[in-house]
Formats: sequence, C-alpha cells, structure tokens
Amino acid sequence: NPKENFLFSKKLRNLKFPFHLETLKIKNSSLTYEEESATSANPGKLTFTNFNITASNLYSGYRRTSGAKTQINVNTKFMHQGDLVASWQFDIMDSQDRFNINGELKNFPAVAMNPFLKPYLRVQANGTIDRMSFNFSGNNSTATGDYAMNYKNLKMTLFNKENQERKLLSAAANMVVRTDTDGFKKVEIKPVERIKEKSFFNFLWQCIMQGLNQTVI
Repeated sequence: NPKENFLFSKKLRNLKFPFHLETLKIKNSSLTYEEESATSANPGKLTFTNFNITASNLYSGYRRTSGAKTQINVNTKFMHQGDLVASWQFDIMDSQDRFNINGELKNFPAVAMNPFLKPYLRVQANGTIDRMSFNFSGNNSTATGDYAMNYKNLKMTLFNKENQERKLLSAAANMVVRTDTDGFKKVEIKPVERIKEKSFFNFLWQCIMQGLNQTVI
C-alpha cells in the first residue's frame, strides 16, 4: 500500500543496508512535531523542550532473522509546561510490529493542551492535570491498554468550524464532564484502530485522546 505510513520497527526492518547502534543519546534538545493534512484529525503542533532520549539496540533488518528488543527512554518538558517521562519498546524483527509504550505527565495546566485539542476536537480546556499516565500495547493495526488521570476544575469550551464558541453546547458539555477526579481515575481504553496513512505518533495520540474521553465524560 503506497499510502501506508509504516511503524518504526518495519521501517528499520526493511532497510537494505547493515546498520547497528548499540546506544544513542540526545541531551537538552528541542523537538517540534506537526502533521500536515487537509483534515483536522491531527495532533496539532506538539513541542518538547529539555528533550533527553536514550535509545538502545537500533539496527536494520538487513540479513537478520532476530535481534535484541529496542528500548527508548524519554525525559522532557511537554508543551513548555508539563514534566513527561516515557518508555517505548519494540522488536524490529517482529513482523506483527508489536510495541509497548508507557509514560507519565505531571503538573500540566489544561490550557496547555489547547494547541492540539482545538484543531482536533474544536475544544478548549481549562483546569489542572496533576498527573496523567498511560500504558499502551499494540501492533500495526490496533492498540489498547490503560490510561489514568487526576485533575481538578476541568472546564470545556466548544467551537464550530468558523472558530466561534458554541455556548449552548459548551454549557451542556460541562454538565456531563467530570470537573474533578476522585483520586487517580484509571480506565482501560477501548481498542483504537490505527490510521495506516499516519505516523506512530498519531496512533499514540489517538490512544491518549480515547483515554481522555473515557476519563472525563
């Protein structure tokens, strides 16, 4: 399928030359991620500062039948405000492209979500996310797992396509949104189907949005 955006494990597996890095480290860097699309089903612009990554066992599948699992650990500041740590594992030689990614975000003002909430859901949020964690496992097609969040004073504002506030719908939404969690609320997310034309990060974004939806509504 020429339109399919393969996961990293398959991209590395399909390289046609020998390549092997035992350890890769990036320190105190910055990263901006943005998808270009005619639709609004994007995670908007995501920024990571004080970006630190350690990756082990990065290699190509050239003339290989097996190899060690790839491990990637990230410690960064998300959207200039939240403290994010994440751990990502996959097996480059696994033809099903199975993976696990887990992480935790702390001290994150809900307004900092708006640069990617608004273009995706036409929603703005106010309030505080004290802690959010996720643990997702999946393959090239679907993912599931756990999502948990502790927040307070959460309020939503809805917009139409012309970027005008939908006041009645905003009022209705805030009647069903849980404004506060009773401690650390944990849910098992419904299976999320991967959009094959989009990247792994879009896949992760879809899982997080599914968890957010199940937690606050």
